[in-house]
Amino acid sequence: MQERHYDLHACHVHASVADTELVGALDLVLGPYKSAPASPDILLKIERCPGPPAPPHQPPRFVFPPLELRRVAGGLHLRDATGEIEVNPIDGRIHGRIAEGAGEGDTADFARAALWAALLECLRARGRFPLHAASAITPTGETLLFPGTRGAGKSTLLLSLLEQGWTALSDDTVFLVPRHDALEVLPQRKRFHVRLDLLARRPDLTALVDDHQSFDLPDKKCLRIEQHFGGRLATSAINPSRIYFCEIIDAPHSEVRSIDCKQSLVRLLEHSCSVFFLGDLAQTHLDVLSRLANSTRAFALRCGRDVLSAPSAYLELLATPSRDLAA
Repeated sequence: MQERHYDLHACHVHASVADTELVGALDLVLGPYKSAPASPDILLKIERCPGPPAPPHQPPRFVFPPLELRRVAGGLHLRDATGEIEVNPIDGRIHGRIAEGAGEGDTADFARAALWAALLECLRARGRFPLHAASAITPTGETLLFPGTRGAGKSTLLLSLLEQGWTALSDDTVFLVPRHDALEVLPQRKRFHVRLDLLARRPDLTALVDDHQSFDLPDKKCLRIEQHFGGRLATSAINPSRIYFCEIIDAPHSEVRSIDCKQSLVRLLEHSCSVFFLGDLAQTHLDVLSRLANSTRAFALRCGRDVLSAPSAYLELLATPSRDLAA
């Protein structure tokens, strides 16, 4: 077994994995969190097994194709066509098995889905609640959240804001950490990926493309944004002031529409799919999302073709609520 150590926002992970290929898959998800050995909060072990796991007898409680999730004593059982994981979030124990003949792509998908979901459950049990959202900090210090599904334009939006002098926190996932007098926002540390259609529209970004990474998704490329924006990549923020729920629309013009706190909470739940995985964690997670919805102005950000052709148009869209607040 090969050993690795990671520090996920003060949650220390001690990982034992069977071989070099699994180390590569693990680093795909946790590479930016590498750390020196420390007393572990989470113990992770991934082994090889002769073939794909047999499906359990009981039906899954949740299905996110190809991932299936089942409740078991002490936690969750996660399974896809390549492997399976048992996770006890409260104790911080993760035990995974992956088929001996799994290819590089299948191993990477297993790490992105099953392994990451297991880690998120352990992080939730330690007060770090995930939200599928990008986040940026304005030049005046406001923290903004941009929840959205895959393909909603979060990375494109964040790149545009970076180019306009904003500070980036995350382009995909943040962790909400309730404090006594504040709501802290921590980023998922990961490589910055953009879609191929954006690169086709922005040939100036070609120099930043990193084509030497294995396990990359076929429809995205990694950008080495640290080369140009290293001084504007934040490690934490507090008390978000605005939430923009992003979507791309087939229309010539973008629009921003205010929504109330009840609508905001419903949409936050849509981007926090793990809320109800385990009953022991559900109420606290729901309380954190309710706190966010009740304390933060929320908007639907519908991105049309105007922002695709002129990324600086995002600034005008995001400035309108600021003027309303000032008034």
